[in-house]
Amino acid sequence: MRKRLHISISGAMTALGLLLTACASVAPTAGAPAVLTNASPDVTASLEEQISVLLNGRKITLAPDVLTTTPVLILDPRPLISLSSPNPLTGRAQSRPNHFYLSRNASKCVLTHKESGRSVYLKHAKCRVVK
Repeated sequence: MRKRLHISISGAMTALGLLLTACASVAPTAGAPAVLTNASPDVTASLEEQISVLLNGRKITLAPDVLTTTPVLILDPRPLISLSSPNPLTGRAQSRPNHFYLSRNASKCVLTHKESGRSVYLKHAKCRVVK
C-alpha cells in the first residue's frame, strides 16, 4: 500500500524559506587583495556598519580614506578608561587587535575578519586588485 505525503502550504513555505536563507547565508570567499576606488562618506558609513556586524555590534569610527592605499585594516582594542579619571588605564591590554582584509572576488569587494573568518560583501564599494 502506498503512503501519501501531505504537506501543507505553510509547511512548504517554511521549507522554502529555510532553503533560501541557507543559500543567502553562504559566506563570500576572498579573492585577490584590493583597495577601494570610490571612497566617499556613504562607503565609509557602509564599512563602519559592516565591520560593526562582524564585531558583534561594536561601534567604530573610520577615517574617510580607510582601505584606499592598503588592503589591510587593523583595529586596536579600545583603551580602558577609569571611572574616576578620563585618562586611559595603564597595564596589559584585555583584548587583541582585529584584522580586516579587503579583496576582490570577480566584480565584488569582500571584507574578511581574520579572527572570526567571517566575510561580507560590500554592496556600494568599488575596488581594484593590488599586488
